[in-house]
Amino acid sequence: MFSSIVNKADFSAAERRRMAASGAAMPDGSFPIRNRADLSNAIQSIGRASNYDAAKKHIISRARALNATGMLPKEWNVTKSWGSLFQPKFSK
Repeated sequence: MFSSIVNKADFSAAERRRMAASGAAMPDGSFPIRNRADLSNAIQSIGRASNYDAAKKHIISRARALNATGMLPKEWNVTKSWGSLFQPKFSK
């Protein structure tokens, strides 16, 4: 709980706006995710999201961008990346 409070204070309103503009946070500045620690905090905080589905989609997108899909809950059934779904698989 304490780490969530500290994490929330780490982002100013201006930082949240910049992160939202870049896609690192949701459009309203919530769920700012710049690294794996932020990703972990976001996963733990998803129950407080006003729009659970949008927050989950954002978290998954950021996990893919950070190459950290292994951190996501298994029950979310997330593949490593969208790109890997379209990559041809060659056998030797």
